[in-house]
Amino acid sequence: MDVHMGNPAFSMTVDTTQLGSAIEDHVQRQMPYAISVALNRVGRAVIAAEQKTMNDVFDRPTPYTLNALRLKAATKTNLVAQVAYKDDAYKGTPATKYLSPQVDGGARSVKRIESLLRARGLLPSDMYTVPGSAAVLDQYGNFSRGQYSQILAQLQGKRVASAVLTTAS
Repeated sequence: MDVHMGNPAFSMTVDTTQLGSAIEDHVQRQMPYAISVALNRVGRAVIAAEQKTMNDVFDRPTPYTLNALRLKAATKTNLVAQVAYKDDAYKGTPATKYLSPQVDGGARSVKRIESLLRARGLLPSDMYTVPGSAAVLDQYGNFSRGQYSQILAQLQGKRVASAVLTTAS
């Protein structure tokens, strides 16, 4: 910095080349962090929008369904944020199995109860189970807990009875 004091006026010169390069260096080092934060915010916004869509499209979706998406967050070294279905399930069916046909189209996967009924010859391969008017439903419109067991017990009892009748005749 040069300061000239001669007359009542003075002039000053500031060399900003180091300041400019320091600011540019700071911005360049912070840019990956700022981008990763933005990508992760967009990922969370996508999940929120999908949850709203699920509430609009599905009749009373379960919390398990609403929480079926996960965010693989971006980092400073990996500037990719990924929103995907959770493909693992502690209990039950992974979300990717039952939501994919809703998004991508195609037939839904066969439920365990349907496989069991088909194996016993009680349900044709081109039919699926749906709750009827006498079904006991939970708060989400699905068969209540134990409903499948009751159905199987009744069907097993009828099958045993019919087998006894056919062998006794």
